This record gives sequence, C-alpha cells and structure tokens, in this order.
Amino acid sequence: MNLPKPCIQRQSGLSLIELMVALAVSAILLLGVTTVYTASKRSYQVTDEFAGLQENARFALNVLTRNIRMAGFTGCGNLEFMEVNNNVKKDKEIDSDYDFTDDLLIVGYAASDTWPNKPTDILDGTNAITIRKGSACSAALTGTMPNKNSAIETSGTCDFQKGEILLITDCETADIFEKTNTAEDKQENNGDLSKAYGSDAFVYKFEHLIYYIQNNTEGKPSLYQKLVGGAETELVPNVEDMVLNYGIDTDGNNSINEIRSSAAAVPAADWSKVINVYVRLLFRSDEVGTANKPYRFNGTDVAATDADKHYRKEFVTAINLRNRTP
Repeated sequence: MNLPKPCIQRQSGLSLIELMVALAVSAILLLGVTTVYTASKRSYQVTDEFAGLQENARFALNVLTRNIRMAGFTGCGNLEFMEVNNNVKKDKEIDSDYDFTDDLLIVGYAASDTWPNKPTDILDGTNAITIRKGSACSAALTGTMPNKNSAIETSGTCDFQKGEILLITDCETADIFEKTNTAEDKQENNGDLSKAYGSDAFVYKFEHLIYYIQNNTEGKPSLYQKLVGGAETELVPNVEDMVLNYGIDTDGNNSINEIRSSAAAVPAADWSKVINVYVRLLFRSDEVGTANKPYRFNGTDVAATDADKHYRKEFVTAINLRNRTP
C-alpha cells in the first residue's frame, strides 16, 4: 500500500514589503527614542546652566551685601563721631587712597568716569562701586602704648603682614598706618600716630575695595574685586552688567528720602548721605539650547539676536549701610 508523502513546508523568508515596513517602524521608534534623548539632554543642560547661574548669583550678592553693608566699619559707631587720621605715606606725601572720612566710605562710578585706581578694562556701560572699611578680624592691644611712636603690641590671629594697611581705634580716635615690620604681635608703623592708644583699642586690616565688571582671560564678562594696593580677584564669571542705585537720607532722619538712579545723580557732598544701595546684576549662562533668547534687565525688555544662545536673568538686592543707620 502506498502512503501519501507528507507535505514539507519550507521557510520562505520576508518579502520586500514586509522588510520595508519593519525598517519604517524601526526608524520611527529610533526617531522617537532619539527625540526623547535629545530633549532630555537639552532640558538637563538648561537646568544645569540655570542652577549654576543661580549659584553664582547667590555668591556674588552675598559678597557684595556683606562688604557694602559693612562700609565704614571700625568696630565702633558712626564715623561722623570719630576723629580719623591717615598716616599712610607715598613718596613722602599722605596717600589719599587711605583717607577714611564719612563722605568717602562708599562712592559709586560709571565706567565712563575717571577716578583714582580705576580698572583699565572695566566694561563700557557698567557701574562700579568703591568702599572703605575695617576687616572683620580684630586684634586687641595687650597694654597701653608707652608713646604714640612706639610699636603696637597685640594679641589675636589676624596674621597681619608687613606692608599691609592697618587701622587702630578706641572708638574716639582712629589712625590708619602701614605695618613696617614682620612680627605678627607687634605692629610697627611708618609715622607718628595721633596718640598713644590704651588696652581698650583694637587693630583691624584696612580695606579699600572696588567692585566692577570686566572680561576675564577667557573673554567672559565677570564680576571682579580689587583691593587697592593689593590683588585683583575674579569673583564670578558670566556677569554682564551691574547697575547701582542709591538711597539718600536728605534730612538726617535715618530713612530714605530719594532714590538716585546713577552715580552721576549723586553730588560729591551727598555720598555721606547714602544709606542704601540697590544692586542689579545681569547674569548669563553659557551657550545652550536654541537661539534668540529675549530677557529683561533694569526695567527694559531686550530682544536677543538669533545668534545668541545665552539665557540671562536679573538679580536684585537692596543693601542698608549698617554704619549709617541705627
């Protein structure tokens, strides 16, 4: 008996149409994955840039607030009620960089102004501010000075260095002088002090600081701090602009009567009446994302150019001068 032969099914593979459909579906899925990855990466970059921008802003505003607030600091009351003597000499003449009178403890400038110690590369259109104060570190006298020409013996950990400008005060009188020796606990000065100070006096480092905007070595606009007679320090990169307004107490009642929109609006006689500084800083991110990012600064809307890929954000703070307000 002859049995029927089984039918053998052979694998015939994919047709061209099935292959093309599979490739199309795969391409769509791959495109979706790529789109999600690209969007996630861009979102991460933007978030990271904003986080860095805000961190820089917090640091910059903290430094400016701390130092502007302490303008005129001597560990005592208002400079208006103290006699301050400048004994720092340059070429045998009194060096005005270390004058410490009430109308000089804070002074603002525009980049177009001319003033002593002006940074050479300050960015056009920006503002700058100078402040004078004693540092936070103090050293107490260990005893009464034998006479006004003798060395000032102190105790403390301020690490005063030869050549630094120091301030000694007993809250009635203050003298500014240059340290001329290397001993940490004995501060020899380069000229007669106004008097021999007693054990109730303290010694501070004297700081004449300038804050301004200029380009760093990478060509990025940055906030800088300069110690007159000392170093220049880059504080924060990617700071494009600084605008300063000033609150003026015109009648001596320790409250703001006028807001001056620029340093040019503050006559020389009115710097002693400034009790508040409004600081506006414009920060930018590194280039990220798509182009054309408009922003708002100092009350003005700015339309960025198509080639500009920087995010920008304005940060504002108001700083009261502790040594001019109760």
